[in-house]
Amino acid sequence: HHRSVPLLRKEYSMSTSRSRAPGSGIDNICCPALCASGKTTAGVLMAPVQTPLLVVILGSEQLINTQNPAILAYMAVPSDQLDFRNRPPSEIEALFRERGFSKPKILNFKRAFREQQVTRVDELKGIRGLEGLAPLLPLAPLRAASTVTDPEGNQKFVFETRDGLFIESVLMPGKKSISLCISVQAGCRFGCRFCRTGKLGLRRSLLPHEMLDQIRLVYLSSVHPRRLDCVTFMGMGDPFDNICNCRIAFEWIRTEWGWSIGSKKITFSTAGAVGWDEFFAFPSLPNLAVSLHAADQETRNRLMPRCNTPLAELKNRMQHYAARANKQVSIEYCLFRGVNDSPEHARALAAYLQGLPCKINLMNYNPSGENDAFQPVGSESLLQFKSWMSEAGFPVLYRRSLGVDIGAGCGQLGESMGKPPRSRRGSAP
Repeated sequence: HHRSVPLLRKEYSMSTSRSRAPGSGIDNICCPALCASGKTTAGVLMAPVQTPLLVVILGSEQLINTQNPAILAYMAVPSDQLDFRNRPPSEIEALFRERGFSKPKILNFKRAFREQQVTRVDELKGIRGLEGLAPLLPLAPLRAASTVTDPEGNQKFVFETRDGLFIESVLMPGKKSISLCISVQAGCRFGCRFCRTGKLGLRRSLLPHEMLDQIRLVYLSSVHPRRLDCVTFMGMGDPFDNICNCRIAFEWIRTEWGWSIGSKKITFSTAGAVGWDEFFAFPSLPNLAVSLHAADQETRNRLMPRCNTPLAELKNRMQHYAARANKQVSIEYCLFRGVNDSPEHARALAAYLQGLPCKINLMNYNPSGENDAFQPVGSESLLQFKSWMSEAGFPVLYRRSLGVDIGAGCGQLGESMGKPPRSRRGSAP
């Protein structure tokens, strides 16, 4: 496709690629050249009903599935005019140098911004010379709506965006490391039948600053002065469905502008339906987790009806990642009683994964609300399935979901999309 689109009062001729999640009624249009430069892509919604095509052009990729006036007004503003973190950190570094900031002064700004709780850049203490620069560094921070803590110290944070959407993050402080799981979309368009977020549908994708502010606010309230060790893009939404924005956030996280967390400590989790080409354009690839859950097409389509990418094609993509990144793929396999837990399913999984450098993360189903169509397996069935995969020669780990009692386990996020819970400590009643 070749088209010219208005962008920030300029005209750019874009050669675009198009991808669609089957059955979703939504097109992604992405310009690889501009995406790679961090400049822009276009997000397009083709509503399932007969409504006009909605196109929103921003400073980075955006996918919107709503006609809510408040959301549309907010997202119609060019993203770099909302928050300076919607630009790649290299551009912000260049801006500081152009304004005469030395390397030590830039480093001082990075540290102050990371460690001080502010709502405007000009509120930062100990930084000189910001008078002329502050207007070029707008901030649109999230509002911390509520926090829930379980007896093990896991915390679910609910944040409100400027246009009134609620998103959730989960902090998991372990004995050896501290991990944070962040959301990349308000809702999700893939409709996985076992996931609360998927059942909600998609409101819109998040901008880079909305991902980064989840980290900033959690870091300031619950981590600092300790180190944040790991960040996972595993919360609400699929990072591959918002890949250009996630790329900018990824670059912030791994540099001194963020938290200096290396690629080996950052994980993208995806259903694998879209976004692969843009992902492979990253100069450095994070860890990759793929939500598989079944190795036969019929069962996977039943569980993940809008992620019906042919399994052979999905495997080819995973093999390309393993060769390019020189890393194993984490295979996410959630067990559902009577659905994907039989010896036949284990044999199909072992056959499918042959020749793929991978490790298997087994999970048990976490109930995600009333009228659940699925049930978790018993502990004996879980251990048996784990044994079958080990005997087949695969490294396999049972990954116990943390924060289940507070609705923070895998597949449980999204309770706040309606009304956020009140802050409280202890187990959820």
